[in-house]
Amino acid sequence: MHCKPGVGNGLSVLVVDDDPAMCRMLVDCLRAAGLDATAAHGVDEAVALYREHCYPLIVSDIQMRPRDGFALLAEVKALDPAARVILMSSFGSSTSGRRAEEAGAFAYLTKPFDPGDLIGLLRA
Repeated sequence: MHCKPGVGNGLSVLVVDDDPAMCRMLVDCLRAAGLDATAAHGVDEAVALYREHCYPLIVSDIQMRPRDGFALLAEVKALDPAARVILMSSFGSSTSGRRAEEAGAFAYLTKPFDPGDLIGLLRA
């Protein structure tokens, strides 16, 4: 799958988190920084939105139910190996970070994190 023309300029971000408050906070922060951010509240919704819009940047929580951020990463990478996915977790560990890297994540963040750090990663 390749991004549609006009999409993929590095400014569109899909934020995936099953916690509505966290999702809203991240979307608001990214929009305040001038990024076009869209919310999804689970893997199925995120994959459907990705298929429709081909977001070049995805920020996803790992701990979600019924499917987690690693499932999202695998599905998105199967659709577009060039997609940049940042995984984040409140239960950060070196094991999770290593697993994220090995699975093809662009980056791994432990919550809480400075929104400026996330914005810097997205603009890299």
